[in-house]
Amino acid sequence: MKYRTGFVSNSSSSSFVCDVCGAEYSGMDASIYDADMVECENGHIFCESHLDNELFNQFKENKIKQIMKEEECDHNKAEDHLDYYEWRYDFPSEYCPCCQLKEIVDKDLIEFALFKLGIERNECENMFRTEFKNLKEFTQR
Repeated sequence: MKYRTGFVSNSSSSSFVCDVCGAEYSGMDASIYDADMVECENGHIFCESHLDNELFNQFKENKIKQIMKEEECDHNKAEDHLDYYEWRYDFPSEYCPCCQLKEIVDKDLIEFALFKLGIERNECENMFRTEFKNLKEFTQR
């Protein structure tokens, strides 16, 4: 058994994958802010660049006005106070490109296909296993 001596960090690695384009970001103690990504209230994670600029600016201004009212401060101070964690996590679904179906995420498309077929996921899995011996056989069909 190996024993580690000296400094041992409790840091952890975090990674984020964009549901829209598949871009990946990872790093030690990384946050969604570091990745320039956003997570909506329904769990979609996507690059900030996928946000509609006009809607995004409207959202930020609304948040700034809310902070100005709550903190009784001016626009500049409120803008500085707009903490990245405050809006990057639990981002409202009305601004999410996935929730607004501007971008279709694979997991949502699969759920839709199962719904249209009228079958449960486990039933689909069993059909898949019955029809193909392995993934290679499926991909070479």
